[in-house]
Amino acid sequence: LEAESTIAYVPLFEELRTWMGCSRTVTETVACSAVNASLEHYIQAIIVLTSTGNTARRVAQFRPQVPIITVT
Repeated sequence: LEAESTIAYVPLFEELRTWMGCSRTVTETVACSAVNASLEHYIQAIIVLTSTGNTARRVAQFRPQVPIITVT
């Protein structure tokens, strides 16, 4: 937790979004939007519904500050 407290999440997200883009697939667009919403609003977790785990991995790529809860 101490290491995570030193991460500047907003600049990191902006850099990742610029580098990866957000609109290659619908899944990546939704993942990017979920992380963006978690940074702009007071959200305590991102809940991801997935059958393969791919969507949760896409959300994790954008390094959200909040936990990702995955439901399969």
